This record gives sequence, structure tokens and C-alpha cells, in this order.
Amino acid sequence: HQLHEAKKEAFAERQRQAAIRANEHAIEEKQRLKKQADDRDKRNKSRLNRLMEAYKNRAEHRKAIVDRRKEKDKVFGTIKAERDHQISLMKFTTDLKLRDKLDNVERVARMNEFKRLQTLQHISQQELRYEEIQAQREEMLRKHAEEAKNSLIRKHEIADAMDRMRMTNDFTLLDKLFASKKKKGDKKDLGKTADDLEP
Repeated sequence: HQLHEAKKEAFAERQRQAAIRANEHAIEEKQRLKKQADDRDKRNKSRLNRLMEAYKNRAEHRKAIVDRRKEKDKVFGTIKAERDHQISLMKFTTDLKLRDKLDNVERVARMNEFKRLQTLQHISQQELRYEEIQAQREEMLRKHAEEAKNSLIRKHEIADAMDRMRMTNDFTLLDKLFASKKKKGDKKDLGKTADDLEP
């Protein structure tokens, strides 16, 4: 009996350690994926800020050049008008390019957000899977404990029947015990569905 209890405790301990390791692994994986998503968001924000700063500096530099040219070309009305036209055209073209760049940055940001949501969904699915494994483990331990209890009761009943057989020389007691067990088993089976009786 002690050996059986020791085996049962060792089995329960192994199951508990396995569950702890699985939980730790799930937590580490969740933290790793979250850190990846956060790092990716930080890189995208930094890239967008650098791009905006570069365009701002370029616009300021371009404005300074235009202002200097205006001062030099005050006496050349026709040339100034032509240059203003060219500058306006350049600004329009630059604004279009900037808009294209910003649109591309926004598209990349949307893609990264989609990936982040996918990552969060994957984490949620892993957590759900872990909960299912825990529930299956608890059900398995419950069934194992019930089977062990029934087995122990059966051993005690057989031992009691053997003792009575030795005292009474009635060797039919063991047959009666097995016949009683068979009837109980048949009654249990009658309450089950066809799916329950399948191995």
C-alpha cells in the first residue's frame, strides 16, 4: 500500500512540475512576443520622427535659399517671376513626394499594427490552450484517484472474502463476490450511452 501511495505521489509531483514548466514557458513566450511588438513600435515611431525632422530641415534650408535669392533678384522682376514659378513647381513636386512618403509610413504602421494584433491573438490562443491542458490534467488526476480508490476497495473485499473462506471453508464466497461485482458493472453500463461503452 505504501509503495502504491509513493508511486501515486511521484506521479502527481511529475504532473505538477510539468504544469509549472508549461506555465513558465507560456509566460516567457508571452513576454518575448510583447517585447518584440513594443520594440517594433518604438523603431517605427523613431523612423517617422527622423523622417519628419529631415523634411523639416530640408524645407527650412530651401526657404533660406529662396529668401536669399529674393534679395538678390529684386531688380530683376521677370527673372524673379520665373524663379518663383519654378520654386512653386518644386514645392508642389516636393509636397507630392512627401505625401507619398508619409502614406508609405502610414501603410507600414498599419501593417505593424496588424502584426501586433496577430501576436496578441496568438498569445491569447496559447493561454486558452494552457487552460485546456490544465483542465484535462485535473480530470485525468481525478479519474486516476477514483480508479486507485476502487482498486483498493476491491483488494480489501477480496482479502476479506479470503479470510472468511479460510474460516468457514465456504469457497463460493469469492465467486459470489465476483458475481456481485459483475452485476454492479452491468448496471453501470446500462446507464451509459453507446459512446461511453466504447474503449
